[in-house]
Amino acid sequence: MQIERYDKRPDLRIEEIQKDWRTWVAGNGYIQIATIPLEYEDARVVLEIWSNPTLIDSHLIYLPRIPHAAGDGGEKLFITDQDHFAFMEEAARKMATMAMILAREKWKARQNQKAMLN
Repeated sequence: MQIERYDKRPDLRIEEIQKDWRTWVAGNGYIQIATIPLEYEDARVVLEIWSNPTLIDSHLIYLPRIPHAAGDGGEKLFITDQDHFAFMEEAARKMATMAMILAREKWKARQNQKAMLN
């Protein structure tokens, strides 16, 4: 899992979070406040929005693995404060949508190549 902060600073909690991010989230008092389904053709992901307004890093945005993606299509967790939350949420939506489109189109191109070789 890749973890990114809104301010791009290194986060000293990365190893702890990566071990089991859901346990870390629960242990730090975050609650899931929304799920945002995103779809492109038969590919679907659901962004998860978590919040703990008592913390400076008040919001987490979880992006699961993108279907059909190779390389950097793995899980991501964005850590943000309240001031940057709306921007980060919109950026995560756009990034996930574009990643699904690119992955699906590359997959279709590979399928077409295979079909032509047979």
